[in-house]
Amino acid sequence: MAAANNNTFRLLLIDIGDRLSMQNRQSLVFFLGDAAPRQILDTIAHDSRSSMNILWDALIERQQIGPNNVNLLISCFQSIGRIDLVKRLKEYTRTPAEPAASFREADD
Repeated sequence: MAAANNNTFRLLLIDIGDRLSMQNRQSLVFFLGDAAPRQILDTIAHDSRSSMNILWDALIERQQIGPNNVNLLISCFQSIGRIDLVKRLKEYTRTPAEPAASFREADD
């Protein structure tokens, strides 16, 4: 069950990363502050070709986020006005592990 939950979480993060504009990424970096290494934050904020996965991995490694801890992301996305992503994260926390395709199918 934990592995399925982790896979669902990772797929959700990939989907969220795909939905962020460059301006969203820059704002997210600002609100994350020192939650991740500065070099990663700078890369995410200035290189649109860079994958958001490097940021997600750093946040997971530092235990800032995880399958059962999305509060930091919810707070940041509220701050940058991405309420659609806040809703996705809240929906994720309410639903048991299920096929990750449901995150890609729902468009707000």
